[in-house]
Amino acid sequence: HFSGSDIWASTDGNDVERTGWLGRYFEDLYPDYTVNPPAIPAAVQIGSVGNLIFDGIDNNYAFSVANPQQLENIASNGTLYNVTDLPECTYGDHLGFLRSTTNTTFNYASVISDAYMSVENSVSYPDTDISRQLANVARMIKGNLGTKVYMVSLGGFDTHANQKDKHQ
Repeated sequence: HFSGSDIWASTDGNDVERTGWLGRYFEDLYPDYTVNPPAIPAAVQIGSVGNLIFDGIDNNYAFSVANPQQLENIASNGTLYNVTDLPECTYGDHLGFLRSTTNTTFNYASVISDAYMSVENSVSYPDTDISRQLANVARMIKGNLGTKVYMVSLGGFDTHANQKDKHQ
């Protein structure tokens, strides 16, 4: 099923493409993303780690969060790193990736937090993982974050035992 998920994310039935279709779109839209990211996140992914769908050649264009309320702490305690003065070697490539990812996290933490904290949901959501994720998305949209792409995760399908009981 990992190959199937990668095919959906990359739109490549030959399983050769290692970038996602939204990653390629955002890569064209933001060619200097690591040094000049947009003012708002290109995409927000909630409840999971990065998905191939958002991968470009050098970046994952989704801001992945589990709980937007915790971002205030990150924004107030963070520092920004230089991504242009790096050694020209594998170490420098990896360091640049980590620094740019960290910079993007700190840059977006405050705008996400501001949008999230500026509003309340006017309806109650059930106490489930998917409902909490959708409630977070609703608050960011209602708070005028401006991001157009959101991804939430629905888990529980990757079972290797008791499938009949779990999937029922």
